[in-house]
Amino acid sequence: MSINFDSKLICDVGLRIAAAGVRSIRRAAAGDEIPKKVLAVRLGMHRQTLSTRLSRGDMKLSEFVSAALAVGERPSDLLATAEDAADLPALADKEVK
Repeated sequence: MSINFDSKLICDVGLRIAAAGVRSIRRAAAGDEIPKKVLAVRLGMHRQTLSTRLSRGDMKLSEFVSAALAVGERPSDLLATAEDAADLPALADKEVK
């Protein structure tokens, strides 16, 4: 028994969810008036590195979790909100024999 996955679709949806999650960190930091330099120090990285990650909408999972906590948010809540907003299509066909 196997399941057919559309790998391009999965990658596209994954990128959309990741980007929405990173945007939510950027919004939370801005809403709390946390400058990028302060957030970068909290995360142990250079401001330019953080700025690049935020503008690209992609970062390591460990960076995402740390950044969410640093702005006072639960990482799981940010991802759940991002996933809900992504309008997910069916990612896998039914069983294939």
